[in-house]
Formats: sequence, structure tokens, C-alpha cells
Amino acid sequence: MTATARTDALRLLAPAERRRQIAPPPAVPVEALAGEAAMLEKLRQAARRARAGRQMSLAEAQACLACPGAASGVAEVLVRVLAEVLGRRPVFHASGARMASFDEAWLCRCRAAQAARDTDSLALLTGRRVHPAMRRAFLDLLRAV
Repeated sequence: MTATARTDALRLLAPAERRRQIAPPPAVPVEALAGEAAMLEKLRQAARRARAGRQMSLAEAQACLACPGAASGVAEVLVRVLAEVLGRRPVFHASGARMASFDEAWLCRCRAAQAARDTDSLALLTGRRVHPAMRRAFLDLLRAV
């Protein structure tokens, strides 16, 4: 191996070269989520309450929906189950923040597509983020909020 080839190989293995900069997900102004601001605030408050609580499985969430009087806590149940549905913990901003995180905007757009009965948009929004086996239960929870 020549000295030049060895230098090139070492340069490829250098830690600074291997690190990729990952851009943060884009933030969306709350005004762009017209009509869903009330639901967004409800989810943000539920996320604040559920932050210290344990996460919930999707089966437990469906069982909670079957209980009488469960309508008041559906937002908190949805927030607790999102980590399982998305495969990572979602990002929620504080109540009253003027920008919405990618996860918040995605939830609002899913809810708007549900309300408009736009199945194509809903399939596009949930297609890559929600596993097909979890999709129906997730959409039931989102509809109940």
C-alpha cells in the first residue's frame, strides 16, 4: 500500500468525516394548522401531564376507550401510545407556543384528513409512520380526541 493510499484510507475513517449532520425536523407555524389549534393545545396539555407517567401499549389504549367516561382522557391516552405507534418518542412543544413540531403538525393533518374523509391523504400521512397492524387502532384513538 502506498503512502497516499494509506493517507486516503485514514482520512475516510476519521471521526469528523464519518459524522453526518442531521437537520432538525421543520417547525410549522400554528396558524398554518387552521381549525386544529384547539386539538393541538389539548394534545400539548395532555403531553405535559403524561410526561412523567408510563407509556401505554395500543391494546391498553383500546381497552381504555371501551370504559364509560373515557372521553375526557383520550388525548392523554393518545399521547402515551404515540411512542409505540411511531417507534420513537414524539416531540411536543409547550402550550401556547407559536410553532408546532413536525409530530404535532402531522397529528393535526391526520385529524383534518379524517374530518374531511380524505382517505387518500390519510393513507399518505400514516403510510410510512404507522405500522399497518397499528393503523386502525391509532386512527380510532385520533378520531376520539
